[in-house]
Amino acid sequence: MGNELIVTQADGSSLVVDWRSGEALDVSTMEVPELVEFRDVVSTELRGILGLLDEELIGRLDKANRKSFNLGDVSVYTSGGESIEWDGQRLYRLLATLESDGVIDPEALSEAVQKKTVYEVNAAAAKRLLNHPNEEVRDAAEASAVPKTTKRGIRTRKAVKRG
Repeated sequence: MGNELIVTQADGSSLVVDWRSGEALDVSTMEVPELVEFRDVVSTELRGILGLLDEELIGRLDKANRKSFNLGDVSVYTSGGESIEWDGQRLYRLLATLESDGVIDPEALSEAVQKKTVYEVNAAAAKRLLNHPNEEVRDAAEASAVPKTTKRGIRTRKAVKRG
């Protein structure tokens, strides 16, 4: 039988191995309540196992300071984590004051924040302001940055063989 959790029999039917007992189960003969209970157990265990594996992969990606691993025919990607959301209105107000004082060029202001009904921040340009040579500009950018954390996940993609 090996380590498979699904075993195909000679007649083409499948058995599911209950890893807790090692028993091969013919799900077609199980009563509905028993089948639902077993499905819930499997689902819970798989979520737990996948969560553990995802956390380990995220830890290894973080340790390598990477968002992905390319393993030949399989790629592993992570998403989420920390990012910055900008308070566009506040950034515009602070930079506009600095622009009117001649501290920052009007182009830098208009590139970082486009004034609309809502303030839309060009995250890349605003992030560059965090390294601006003028401390007031850096402070304005930093005061407008809102750290954001999203749930991190893992995706894998198996390469498609062509030809």
